[in-house]
Amino acid sequence: MEYGENTAVALCRRLGIDSAAMTRMLSRLERKHLILRSRDEHDQRQVRLALTAKGDELIACLAPSEATAMGEFAGSLSAEELLRLRSLLEKLLSPQTPAIGMDCPTRLA
Repeated sequence: MEYGENTAVALCRRLGIDSAAMTRMLSRLERKHLILRSRDEHDQRQVRLALTAKGDELIACLAPSEATAMGEFAGSLSAEELLRLRSLLEKLLSPQTPAIGMDCPTRLA
């Protein structure tokens, strides 16, 4: 995964999803052969995530349509508004921004 730390807990926090929902979502992605889950070799409590080749293909397919949608969305904003939005999104996605009210266990079965 390209967005920083690739653990189930980090993804749970980043997306603001509770642990039960995350477990269900990861199980569905794994059944569809889009991701692989494995235990961290140094910390067995951590679940590492990786995209499979099939998952990479899906991301490559979705990326252009996502860029088009974002372009259409951003087209309604002024340059100043785009800069402010970018600044706010960077602040929200910063590793220093705490995840409020998240129930993310250190283990996902």
